[in-house]
Amino acid sequence: MCTCMFLLDEKAGRFIAAESREHSPYRPHGFDAARKLGLHPRYSYGPHWHDNSGLAERARTIPAPDRAALADVFGGIDAEGGAWLAFNSRTGVYCKLFESDYGTVDSITHELPIACAVHESSRAAADFAAEILGRDDAAVPPSRMLIADGREMFVLARDEAGAVTTTPLAAGAPHVLSTAGDGLAERLAQRATTVPAPTGELYSWGPWLSAYTDPGADGPEYHDKAWTAFSTSAVQPPFVTAGDDLHRNASLFPPANPENVAWTKSVTIYSTGPGGVELFAYNERQLFPDQPVPSEVTRMGFPAAPDDFFVALAHAEQMRGR
Repeated sequence: MCTCMFLLDEKAGRFIAAESREHSPYRPHGFDAARKLGLHPRYSYGPHWHDNSGLAERARTIPAPDRAALADVFGGIDAEGGAWLAFNSRTGVYCKLFESDYGTVDSITHELPIACAVHESSRAAADFAAEILGRDDAAVPPSRMLIADGREMFVLARDEAGAVTTTPLAAGAPHVLSTAGDGLAERLAQRATTVPAPTGELYSWGPWLSAYTDPGADGPEYHDKAWTAFSTSAVQPPFVTAGDDLHRNASLFPPANPENVAWTKSVTIYSTGPGGVELFAYNERQLFPDQPVPSEVTRMGFPAAPDDFFVALAHAEQMRGR
């Protein structure tokens, strides 16, 4: 599951986005996924496909982009070597894939964010994505993507019948997309309209992060038995993914099968302007097989304020010594 709250400020030429992703606490993600693929990254999100010769060629269906074109492409790496989120630090093109399950992903769609992010504009990236998603190919599942930059925003969707639509989105107001449904999306969008939009400065993100992550703003807190995932916040503690207790707190309603648990693996914040990416920061968590799922939400390190994020890129200054 995943959610994204975003806005395009046409006057400033700025696109901003906060996004989050849910998976099993034990599924390799980011830094741990990279290690299991034999890579040695400094950060979970980075230019993995440029820095590691041969990684891009693992793509099964989409021809790998030219390695030089990948120099500015940052992303989060999954266990299969693909990405759910990629962006171009130079052009600001942002490509977010919306996943709707918690299992292993092995499809063409996880190649798309990387292949789209090499394009010079969101419009060019959206045209490319529409072509790939429109293929008459069983390897292309029903999918949804957000592609944006500081000028335009598009949502692409492929339905069960294989039909693809490209929808331009209006600037000037917050939008929320979520695989969890329209209820959460509408609630978060309404909250976002009541607070100032952030900029490329980390500490301007406080109000938006509160709108995005606060579980008690207009509903029960996490420890309340009435709490359910995807009802009031984009950030979820461990919750049940199947059965009669679907979406309930897994520490209060432990499932018979411990594999039927997910939580928010990562949260990212992003800003791009006329000069390229202004800010990219992330917060994430990973459990190893011998670690129990924490029962106390306060011990999980969920983000609630700018200081809870690791800044991987600021004002197009990449923190890897280039």
